[in-house]
Amino acid sequence: MFEVNRKKVFVIHDFDGRTYYRALEVEHKLIYLNSRPFRFFLRDIIKYRTLKMDTLKSLVYFFTIPFRSGDNVILAMAPYNFRFIFYSYLCRKNKVIYHTSWPYWQKVTPFYYREKLNSILKLIWGRKLKKFYKKIAVTTAAQKSLSTFLDEGEVEQIYHVVDCQQIPKKILSQKWKESFNIGFLGRICPEKGVDLFIQLSNSFKNKDINYWVAGSGSSIKDVEKESSSRDDFDYIGFLNERSKVSDFLRGLSFLILPSLKSDKWEELFGLVIIEAMSQGVIVITTDHVGPCEIINSGIDGFVIPEILFVETAVDIINNDQNKYSFEYIASNAVLRAADFSLPVISEKWKIF
Repeated sequence: MFEVNRKKVFVIHDFDGRTYYRALEVEHKLIYLNSRPFRFFLRDIIKYRTLKMDTLKSLVYFFTIPFRSGDNVILAMAPYNFRFIFYSYLCRKNKVIYHTSWPYWQKVTPFYYREKLNSILKLIWGRKLKKFYKKIAVTTAAQKSLSTFLDEGEVEQIYHVVDCQQIPKKILSQKWKESFNIGFLGRICPEKGVDLFIQLSNSFKNKDINYWVAGSGSSIKDVEKESSSRDDFDYIGFLNERSKVSDFLRGLSFLILPSLKSDKWEELFGLVIIEAMSQGVIVITTDHVGPCEIINSGIDGFVIPEILFVETAVDIINNDQNKYSFEYIASNAVLRAADFSLPVISEKWKIF
């Protein structure tokens, strides 16, 4: 009976939205589509020699936009993507929510064409967005920026959900009585700061610390080289199951995430940060917009500037002057992670 009454919701995302909408899946049946079906069609044919079902469904939906009626839709598209012109047509006869994590609507945007074309697209976006059923931002920074762009205060804010069980108190307490395990989890590439992690791992002397790295990416050879030359440095590989991610995080004392900003990218949220906090891990990360909103620095984790990141992180971990109670900060991290739990976030998504 429950399955029959579940509403169907189409999630149109620039990439793959499955990670971000678990809270919405509690009460609705979600159908995930890609906002760039032609690009993914070419990718499937050229790279995989087959047409994936998600791509086929996305193509069919795109060609039937003029005839759609009564659909519940979430459009998660980066500004000022020209494809928005086509998808905004759905607002005529459907209930469409625009969903964004972008916090710099008045500055640089992920999609930038020639100046004149960008100015036209900006006008179209501003006019069309006001016709959407709702506008929802992932963070308060994105909420404020989009509200300013639209010159209206009708933008709601709902965090992404992190669906994982919290670490038991007994295991949390034991964590700080043993040797430190310091980890890195995610894309192993320069912009994620893996070089800084390696540098940090070489900065401690006469301290019983193990270093673990999990993930994959362009800098994987640097990590493998470090792992093969040291007894205290282990490359775990890519973790393809949620249970393995939780086990990896549960064994850590600190998670180091020294992401580096570029002209068009920074950490806009940080699911892995919240996952780590739920396992009693103290996260030390750079001061990007997402981590700054999640972590109360010095209380349930640490957010520090990119400049002198390694030196500052080493000072925190050394804790020579006993400025911090690590068990207290880890306990606060577990409490903070609960703000992003499935029961809390799913309640806020009851909007269709």
